[in-house]
Amino acid sequence: MLNLIMKDIIVQKKSIAFAVLYIAFFMVALQSFGEMTFTCAITAFSYILVMGGFAYDDKNKADIMLNSLPLKRYNIVLAKYI
Repeated sequence: MLNLIMKDIIVQKKSIAFAVLYIAFFMVALQSFGEMTFTCAITAFSYILVMGGFAYDDKNKADIMLNSLPLKRYNIVLAKYI
C-alpha cells in the first residue's frame, strides 16, 4: 500500500509546477477579494493535484495494472483516496 501512495506522489510531482504557476496567477488576479483569495487558492491547488493524478491514471489505464496486483481492492481504494 505504501508503494501505491508513493506512485501517486511521483505522478503528482508533474502537476505541482503547473499548480504553483496557476496559484500564483490566481492570487495576483484575485487579490482584491482579501482573505478569500488564500482560501480559493488552496482549494484550487488541491483540486489540480487530485484531478491531475486521476487524469494521469485514467490516461495510462492504471486501473488494469492495479487490478492485476495481488492486493485486495480495499487496500487499493484506501491507498488511492488517502
